[in-house]
Amino acid sequence: MDLRIKFDKEVTWTWINQGDAKDARQADAEKKILDTILILGDDCDADMIAGEIGVSRQAVNAQLVSMRTQGLLNWKRVKQKLLYSLKDNK
Repeated sequence: MDLRIKFDKEVTWTWINQGDAKDARQADAEKKILDTILILGDDCDADMIAGEIGVSRQAVNAQLVSMRTQGLLNWKRVKQKLLYSLKDNK
């Protein structure tokens, strides 16, 4: 098991287990993509997102496929591109 830990130097001065490192990396990547779509606005494609966050298009696309499967994003196909937008929180 690969755990992510963080040292709390502000309050407790102890190490805090933040859970499985793979899950934490996944959550960080999802948050970064969601934040980027919020900044760029609706109808972003993988190239736009990758350019904004400085990650390869392939890495962003793999994450977008996972997020799409989980229902975390709205998406539509326009010509040969997949365009993404945030889900409405209604």
